[in-house]
Amino acid sequence: MVYVRLTFHGVESDGSSLGSCRNNYVQKFSSLLENGQITDCTLVSRDEKSFAVHRAVLAAQSPVFAAMFEHDMKEKSSGECVIQDVDGIVLEALIKFAYTCAPLELPAIHLPDLHDAADKYDMDDLRRHCEIVMIGAIAVDNGLRYLNFATERGLPKLKKQAIKFLYQHSDEL
Repeated sequence: MVYVRLTFHGVESDGSSLGSCRNNYVQKFSSLLENGQITDCTLVSRDEKSFAVHRAVLAAQSPVFAAMFEHDMKEKSSGECVIQDVDGIVLEALIKFAYTCAPLELPAIHLPDLHDAADKYDMDDLRRHCEIVMIGAIAVDNGLRYLNFATERGLPKLKKQAIKFLYQHSDEL
């Protein structure tokens, strides 16, 4: 008996990197979201901004969304899900990340809210990304808020960096 071991080296058949395949995938999903093609659900934020989405994409990224769409909840039958505790700018960032896993383009003041939304919908990748972005966005005007947020949410890396930043910039506070 002969056994063959196949290994994957991350190269396409034409010799190019699979990075181009991944980039195309992200672009296609981004386009799908932007064009609103074949959407089957609408998310509505606290400030009544509406976003046409695909249940399958959100369900793949969030077990909470998956449960909402799979079980006999009103979101499954109505095709509309009102997110009462999330503003439109934050919900839009959450949706874009769910589709593309692209770096966040969101004002630093909204990052704690996005982290909380990621926590609510059990989106681990987004939650980790928010913490990393917050660490890089610590500034004089948000350092204390980030420190309090990190302490309340049990985020030791963010807490450590916020303390370090506030110590280094104590004369500016």
